[in-house]
Amino acid sequence: MDSMMAVEIKQTLERQFEVFLTPQDIRSMTFAKLQEIGASDDKEKKNDSNEPKSVNDLSDVGLKYLIRAVGDEKSAYYPVVRIPSLYEDGSTVEEPLTNHCTIFVIPGLEGIASMMEPLSKNLNMQVLCLQYDISGVASTIEEMAINHYQLIEQRLPADQEYFILGYSFGGLIALEVVKLLEKNNRKGKLWLIDSAPQFLRVTTELSVSGENPLDDEIQIQLLKRFFDLVWPQNKDKLLMEFGNINSWDERLNYFVEKVPDDVNYSKSYQKQLFNSAYIKLKAIINYDETPTVILKTPTLLIRPTEQVLPITEDYGLSKYFESSVMVHFVEGNHYTILENKKIGELIGQSIAAN
Repeated sequence: MDSMMAVEIKQTLERQFEVFLTPQDIRSMTFAKLQEIGASDDKEKKNDSNEPKSVNDLSDVGLKYLIRAVGDEKSAYYPVVRIPSLYEDGSTVEEPLTNHCTIFVIPGLEGIASMMEPLSKNLNMQVLCLQYDISGVASTIEEMAINHYQLIEQRLPADQEYFILGYSFGGLIALEVVKLLEKNNRKGKLWLIDSAPQFLRVTTELSVSGENPLDDEIQIQLLKRFFDLVWPQNKDKLLMEFGNINSWDERLNYFVEKVPDDVNYSKSYQKQLFNSAYIKLKAIINYDETPTVILKTPTLLIRPTEQVLPITEDYGLSKYFESSVMVHFVEGNHYTILENKKIGELIGQSIAAN
């Protein structure tokens, strides 16, 4: 068995069976062992259907899946933050891109650089995180992407390739940023970590499904999530009051007024942060998934082995690209995948093969 065949077998086992073997294991593989793997997979499918019909069948899906932290108020307003990596002993001082291999990372719904530090610590390059403008006026994915595109163009030399990584919600922004970069005749590479338009839309719809109209559910579920993050005590009674309040601004003001003053975030920051999250959730729902242009940028989708939604292997991404999107499975879930050193290896290999 040559090395190319071993790689193909390894990828097939990962995709079809979520079985992860070393090259030595693969070389000693027999038909009997393959039959055992297949039988085990069939048994699991019978015992646990891979086609859940409602959010109740998906215990891990919810806004806690998309929003995990509030972040540091002091650094939340910086548009670009260099986060520690293996390069230059973890320096956080932004350096010119002419001197360093640099990757731009776009975080999830939280929009904060600290959420990407588990990833950056395994990257041997300068890592610049593009944070969301929580006090800005952008209300669509396309408008948010324009802001990020401008930040990249301000830093990227004319003859230098771009390296962009989008995680979760950040993947939607990354797709639109790449559209703008290609329109400007730029070339580069894109990595998406557990992200795609279809994946984000389905996850968001499941997260906010309920008896109320969609916009009301988004508001109520979002404020419930922030109660958990900011002030989890005595939330049930307060949440009941939301049904008697008719508008988002009134609900937001009510929430901020009820949060004690000893919480470690100013009232203005709370309002801006929560309103920003509300705008981004609506932007996901309203995003037009129909490809407007076909992208040429080589793209790798990195997915966790712990799957949540029954979606095609590439999350439907290949329809946006001229070439098929490569898919690689890495051990972990939507959160812990960022800690996996394998992602750093995959990105390093992609850049080295440039």
